[in-house]
Order: sequence, then structure tokens, then C-alpha cells
Amino acid sequence: MKVTNGALVAPFLLVLGLVAGAPALAQPAASDEAILQRASLVAEGDRVALYQDGVSVPSAFLYVAEEACRKLEALTGRKLDTATLGPKIRIYVSRAVAVSHVWRGYDHPRDPRGIVFLNLRAYEGAMRGGGNATYVHELAHLYMRPRIWKASTRPFSAPAGKNSFAWRLGGSRSVVTFPP
Repeated sequence: MKVTNGALVAPFLLVLGLVAGAPALAQPAASDEAILQRASLVAEGDRVALYQDGVSVPSAFLYVAEEACRKLEALTGRKLDTATLGPKIRIYVSRAVAVSHVWRGYDHPRDPRGIVFLNLRAYEGAMRGGGNATYVHELAHLYMRPRIWKASTRPFSAPAGKNSFAWRLGGSRSVVTFPP
């Protein structure tokens, strides 16, 4: 069996490329607190304050987020609990966010705040108007109190559509299309 130099070099180059690229891929995500400190205010509306961190976010996203909040309020029949979460929902769009989430993630009920962290993919999908309603999913967490969430509401298992958000309240099904 004859082994050529190319057969030996190719695996070496592949491993070298993976090792050299690893630091870029493995950048640690910033903590929520660090994002809050670094971010700058882009715009404020009636329900939402929009912030950017390490990315340029046009104020047009404020309209999209405000309309999503109006639709969620109509769909759920609930207003934002401003006494617990604060006067406005603060949305932070950041390069440092790996996975979009609400403040403290799954521990949000222990330290509730009206804060949503969006990664670039979720933000860009919302602005393109198709295929990504992650921002609506995260906002919905803020309109559902954990005790009520478990007892009376649950999302449908079947997708409502490419740009839709389906919800079951009691026995009825509601579907809202996002963005507006």
C-alpha cells in the first residue's frame, strides 16, 4: 500500500483548521449583567425600551416589538404586570447572547424582571418578517405568570404556520401572525 504526501497532509490541515478556529467559535457569552451595563438605549415606546450591545439596531424594531406586545395582550387577555416586572419591557439585542432568553432564564420566577435578551439570529429573523418568532416567544414568558401558565395555558405542539404563534387558552385555540 502506497501512502502519498497529500493523504498525510489533508488530515493535518483539517485538524489545524479546527484548532485554529476553536477560539473564535468558543467565545464565552457575556453575563446578563454585563450586557445590561454595556448596552445603549436605542428607542422607547409605550410598552418597550430597546437597547443594543455590540450591534447596530434600528429603532424600527421598536414598532415590531410594541405590536407584538399589543397582540399578546389581546391574545392572553392580560396586561404586563408592571408592579412586578417594571414599567416597560426592556429588550436587549446583543452579539454576546448565544440563546435568546428572559432575565435569569428558567430562574426568572425567582427574580422576575421585564427583560428580554435576543441574539442576532432572532432579531434579524424578526426584522426580515419571516420564519423567526423567537422574540414573541420570549415576550410571551413575561405575560404568563408561572402559576397560571401550568394550570390553564399551553402552546400547541403543532406549528401554527411559518410566522404564527399559536396558543391555547382554556379550550379555545388562538393564532396570531407576527410580525404585524
